Amino acid sequence: MKLQTLSNTLGLIASSALVLSTTSAQAAKLSAADCVGSNYNCTITDPFFSVAGSDGAGNAQLTRKSFANYEGIGVATNGTTKIKDDPSWGEIDYDETLTVNFAEEKAVEYIDLGFLYKKGNNSDKVNEIAEVTAFDTLGNTFTGILSVISETTATWSLGGTVTTLSNPVEPFAGLFRITNPFGDMELDGLSFTAVDSGRDFSRQSWDSDFVVGAVKTVPEPGTLLGLLGISTLGMLKARRRQK
Repeated sequence: MKLQTLSNTLGLIASSALVLSTTSAQAAKLSAADCVGSNYNCTITDPFFSVAGSDGAGNAQLTRKSFANYEGIGVATNGTTKIKDDPSWGEIDYDETLTVNFAEEKAVEYIDLGFLYKKGNNSDKVNEIAEVTAFDTLGNTFTGILSVISETTATWSLGGTVTTLSNPVEPFAGLFRITNPFGDMELDGLSFTAVDSGRDFSRQSWDSDFVVGAVKTVPEPGTLLGLLGISTLGMLKARRRQK
């Protein structure tokens, strides 16, 4: 009888682990590797995301840019044939927006942003600043700002945790990971743009611009809690039957 009880319990635990593992697989990750095509004409193939670039008038396309052994997704003016011909060299500028829509509402585990540099590095004349806006199905928006503040660090205005993956000075990639950027909020997607410093630069690339390195989502917290509750209830019922 005890052996049977142990067997039933282990079976339920194994089933629960399988369910949770399957649910965790619903988490999705977007990166430049999901782009196909040339560096200046990029199409996203990941089924969990749809991605578009805009310059405000709809005259823009996605780019896939590599620098310092790192690759990210940016925006270029429509018709650009080479990244060097784009005003911000294939990155997201302050008059451009890259929008990432999720196939279904998800919380965001982390966001990676790259090519954000401290003033004086990589031809930039400002400490670069990125703006990320999250939106949900009700039309609510939540905006956070990532700001480079030193040769090794950046800050995120909404809390969360910022990790420097590659320092914001040459010859590094200026890569930062924002973990839990919008808490547990379930979102429909994100939009990315650079922050205009208000300075009259002759080249847009001297102001803030950057690429999106990765976006990773997680399963809805409520779904995971519900599955845990169902698994626990099943084990309790099995124990009552044995008694």
